[in-house]
Amino acid sequence: VKLFHRPADDFSGIPDVWFDTVIINSAQNFPDADYLLRVLQGASRVLRPRGRIYLGDIQGNALLATHHANALREHAPSGATAGELRGLAARRLAQETELSLDPAWFELQRSSIPGVSRIDTPLRRGIVLNETTIYHYDVILHTGVAPGCHPLPLPVDWRNLNFEQLEAMLMEGPAALHVTNIPDARLVGPLGFRRALDAADENSSIPPVPLVPANAVTAENLFAVAALTGYRAHVRWIGNGSSGLLEAAFLPAGEATLPDWPSPPAQGDETTFANRPRSARPDDHRKLVEELRRSLAAELPEYMVPSAIVVLNTFPLTPNGKVDRKALPAPGDMADTTEELAIDASKNETEEKLLGIWKQVLGRESIGTGDDIFSLGGDSILIFQITTRAARAGIDITPAQVFRLRTIAALAAEAAAAPGAKPSSPAIQRVNRDAYRRNL
Repeated sequence: VKLFHRPADDFSGIPDVWFDTVIINSAQNFPDADYLLRVLQGASRVLRPRGRIYLGDIQGNALLATHHANALREHAPSGATAGELRGLAARRLAQETELSLDPAWFELQRSSIPGVSRIDTPLRRGIVLNETTIYHYDVILHTGVAPGCHPLPLPVDWRNLNFEQLEAMLMEGPAALHVTNIPDARLVGPLGFRRALDAADENSSIPPVPLVPANAVTAENLFAVAALTGYRAHVRWIGNGSSGLLEAAFLPAGEATLPDWPSPPAQGDETTFANRPRSARPDDHRKLVEELRRSLAAELPEYMVPSAIVVLNTFPLTPNGKVDRKALPAPGDMADTTEELAIDASKNETEEKLLGIWKQVLGRESIGTGDDIFSLGGDSILIFQITTRAARAGIDITPAQVFRLRTIAALAAEAAAAPGAKPSSPAIQRVNRDAYRRNL
């Protein structure tokens, strides 16, 4: 065993045409799809003829939005609205840091990976319903001479079957059986919830998860009935999984062949088969934001320069091709943008008090003593709230000082340099209104 600690796309020193199998797990941590393609190209060179590349636990890109919506639903606070949850889901999708790919991406890249002769995208085994068994799948790339394939008969539509009938058909011992349009019990609920959420009014309550149809089954159910009747089940999504339907091929357990699947039509276009994780090229995004902010600051008054800039790979579109404004991620806090704020810890009691006040008024946790009030979304109304709360805490600062100094560190330093200074604006005095009241 040799261990190399280096980028996964670096195959230097590894002999060509040497290994039978290359295993790649956790490809979701790769920075982007181009990086994964380079890894697959390198892996194909080190394989012997009829070798295989196994990729475990691939997140389906078409199901990513459904995954986030359902994960947020499980932790939504009481009283949250459908519009709020949609906004959170869109923001989570824009912030995605892990790579996700549809099965069609591998078919699209087949010609770019030397020697690939067949691609299989089986679903994952497992009884427990979790992220990996619901939204993920595996990929096996066969190189060299394609493995033996078993021709499949005309498919049987699941809408004309039930589980007991499927078992009875397999007990009859057919050479092979191909079943399509099987409702996926793992996915139909999450997909139904996502559709209901998208259709709900902005201020309505979060819709419930629809019931799973009685004829829905899991991939594990199909594997189990195959083993019980002397067959091997091969189960995959129809398309990219967003239909919530499966297809399954049952071949005799004693045969070392694979099903001769019909080629499924690709759903979507090339740009939708893979996402671009938030972590991909963060330096480029940061430079873009900084350059844009400098350009705007040179042309616009300071109060018109955006306090938050969010970088998106593409604009979300409605079915009519217009920008879907409701699906745009909210700027949220600065962690939601490509700029990362340096968090400076407080150095004295004044800075600590001001830091607490800014967090309360601005509604943010990630604030440092060197952060600019306007970059954090501050405005004149919020600044007046800050100075009022500061006065109650015994810190005499004025709105004019906040506009001029703009950071906690600078405000605390000026307050320390002029101890005992009073605010330039007089305190508001209570007015006796008796003279203005009517005598009844």
